[in-house]
Amino acid sequence: NTCITRPLGLDVDPFATAEALPLSLVIIPTYGLQITTSGNGTVNASPSPGPYTNNTTVTLSAAPAAGWTFDHWSGDATGTNNPTDVTISGPRSVTATFIPLYAVLATTPGGGTVNVSPPSGPFPSNSTVVVTAASSNGWTFMGWQGDATGTDNPLNLVVRAPRNLTGVFGTTVGTSVIGSGTIELSTTNPVPYGTDLRATAVASYGSYFAQWGSALAGTSSPAQLTLVASNPTVRAVFGALQAGQAALSLRINGSGTVAVAPRKQVYAVGENVTLTATPTGATNQFTGWSGDAAATANPLILTLTTSKVVTATFTAAPTLSITPFPGSTVQLSWPATYSNYTLLASANLGAGTWSTNTSPRSTNGNNIIVTLPATNSATFYRLSTPQ
Repeated sequence: NTCITRPLGLDVDPFATAEALPLSLVIIPTYGLQITTSGNGTVNASPSPGPYTNNTTVTLSAAPAAGWTFDHWSGDATGTNNPTDVTISGPRSVTATFIPLYAVLATTPGGGTVNVSPPSGPFPSNSTVVVTAASSNGWTFMGWQGDATGTDNPLNLVVRAPRNLTGVFGTTVGTSVIGSGTIELSTTNPVPYGTDLRATAVASYGSYFAQWGSALAGTSSPAQLTLVASNPTVRAVFGALQAGQAALSLRINGSGTVAVAPRKQVYAVGENVTLTATPTGATNQFTGWSGDAAATANPLILTLTTSKVVTATFTAAPTLSITPFPGSTVQLSWPATYSNYTLLASANLGAGTWSTNTSPRSTNGNNIIVTLPATNSATFYRLSTPQ
């Protein structure tokens, strides 16, 4: 824009004036540049600050915060170039968008390898990485665990949050028997790497378990094998009983152990054996004996009038929850599948004897409910297995 001015001089004498030559002025406009961000990061403008004269070129540089990356420009600047130039030929508004970066951790306990492509993270949100599992000799890929499931291999993984996944490889465990009996494995083939596999030798009637061979050693059954070698074979040797002899085969269902006293391969007919069941960890419990001994006593004294096969069963212990209510009551609840359990109470957590609580029970959905009056003294409650 231009304009023409003509300066005029005046004197006290109204008839004395002076007029200068016309003067042409060029008016150069200035404009503002508004910069905003989406996500965590900052934008530097050079030159700065504005406003800027018409046709000025401003260079914008986006700097992401830690754990973020620059994604794109929008508004009066587009694309992903960083830095980028903006020509100021009018009011301008530009937004820099930053997106989070997420780590992808892909591992395996063994039996193969797991690779992520591209290999270097962290990765921008909503990007896709390819995770590939490669089996070692004697192992097969079984699937993904953690933040990915299924058996797709390669796996296209969309990264919308930190991802932690495990590739599971398995192998085949073989069995071999010498004599008359069978081998029972706690897990079907293929067995995942690192599994604590329980092998149980069960003698046929008239036979006894003598010893393990190949991948296992010793004379105790059940026995445990931690699976780290491919395609192992478990061998059991059985011998023939003589007149007046008996054998004891022991199975375990669930998570626990059984002590046998005395532990022998061959017993005399009529000999007594004491079986003591011990759950593994605080979240498991012994629930009873079955097979040739139907009982819940623990320890159990078993008379071998003949050869016997006994099963010890362990199950997950039910969770007992307590909910206080406004006023003077509290509510105890546990899963209805354990409705035959006994609620015990004691003022002393370490007491050897707990009393049976006989308060009325009700059912609410899938839970057993017992409502009790609140007291100022401590009372401990637990559930006891049915006897």
